[in-house]
This record gives sequence, C-alpha cells and structure tokens, in this order.
Amino acid sequence: MAGLLLTEANPEGIPAETVAAMDPDDQREFMHEWFQSHFVDPADETPHDAEDGYIYVWGGPYDAADELTEAFGDIVPEPLLLEVIQQIEREGHEWAPSSFKQHLDRDPSDWEDIDGKDDEPSRRAQVLQAINVAEAALAKLEPKPATHGGMGHNKPPETVAVSLPLTTADFYQIKVEFAVIRMEIANPTPDQKQVEAAHRSLQSKAKTMVDWFAATEFGKSFNKTLGAAAAGALVTLITHALIGLNNVVQSVEHWLSFFGAPF
Repeated sequence: MAGLLLTEANPEGIPAETVAAMDPDDQREFMHEWFQSHFVDPADETPHDAEDGYIYVWGGPYDAADELTEAFGDIVPEPLLLEVIQQIEREGHEWAPSSFKQHLDRDPSDWEDIDGKDDEPSRRAQVLQAINVAEAALAKLEPKPATHGGMGHNKPPETVAVSLPLTTADFYQIKVEFAVIRMEIANPTPDQKQVEAAHRSLQSKAKTMVDWFAATEFGKSFNKTLGAAAAGALVTLITHALIGLNNVVQSVEHWLSFFGAPF
C-alpha cells in the first residue's frame, strides 16, 4: 500500500497506511472530507443548459462509487466503503471537480516543461501558451465587424439574433489584459500588481460566461433561431472559449504563486 490522500485541509497529503490504521469513525469522516475536497455539486458553478443539462467544461461528470473505490478500495473495509458511497449518492449521482481537484489535475505534470522543470521561467511559458490557445478560441467566437465591398457587394451583413455571453467591450478588455500579461512576462522583473489586476479582470469575464450559461436557456433560443446544427456549433465555440479563458486564469495563478502572491 502506498500513496498520499490529499484534501484541502491537508494538501500535503496523508499516507494511505495512516488512513488504513484509523478506527471506522475516523475513516468514515476522512472519506467524506476527501470526497468533498475533490468534488462538488455541479449546481454550484457548472454551466447548465435547460435542454442538455450540465456542461462539464472542467471535467466530469464523476461517479462517487468509482472515485471512492479507486481511492479507498484497498484501504478501508468494503462494508464501510459501501456505506459512505451510499450516503454520498443520496446527495447526488453526478459530480463536478472542485477547484482543488482542478489544481491537482494540472499540477505538477501539466506545468512541467520538456525538461521536467517547474521553475519561474517555465510558468511564464505556460501562461503564454494558455493565452495563445485562449485567443484562438475567443477569435472564433467574437462577432466580426461588418465589411462592405464595392458595387454588387452591398448585401447586408448576416447577424446572429442571439445573446452571447461576452459583449464587444468584454472582448476588447480581454485583449487588453492579455497584452498586459504578455508585457509583464517579457519584463525581467514583472509588476505583480499589474498582473494581479489583469488576472482579476479575466476571472470576472470567466465568471460572466459561467453565469450566462446558468441563467440562459440558450439551447432553446439557439435552436429556434439558428437551427440545431448551427446552435450546437455555436455552443461548442462558447465552451472552448470558456475553457481557454479559465486555463489562462489558472496558469497566471500558478505563475504568481511562485512569488507568493495572495489569491
């Protein structure tokens, strides 16, 4: 038996052997704590479509029985494990990853460079990579300005009669924040306050998109206005843009954590 079991209260981890030696009450409590650290009710922050249900942009849905069995199947007695699984399944059958799990899933391997390093320059490179990916996703979503040709090309531009999660001003502000972060990445002594301010702005834009998913029955309105195929394509673009923006936010957090910046 080997390995560490991490929780938000103990991110350094508790050895599996320690959990195996606990009395049943402590094991029961620890399994609950572990699960609550790694998984949350998707209603908390997962985008939702009235027709298609939750859109698990950060992974999932996860099954309590699968996750608890994988983590504790070789550690605690089976009857106790089944008891905890049944208790959690009474609360729900599909779970989204917590922010703690999202961080664990991206760290450390996702942040290492090709030489296996995890130093400050590598974290800068990860931020740049995340920004490049997010920019490409956002560019596909951003409404294009109307263009007019010469004679014979005066057909009015096509418009999409649906509300998107980001306004023209939001797209512009995101570009500004990306530029600020790029400038500070190129700076040998980056201005942490500038980066933190840009990070907060991007975090706000990502929250705007999540809230929009939660509040908008976009499946119905998109399908009615655009047709099912076009609606599905547009929702995919929005989802990719949200994932890209969220990855930038996380990568900036990881870079600034090297300097001990508070979040």
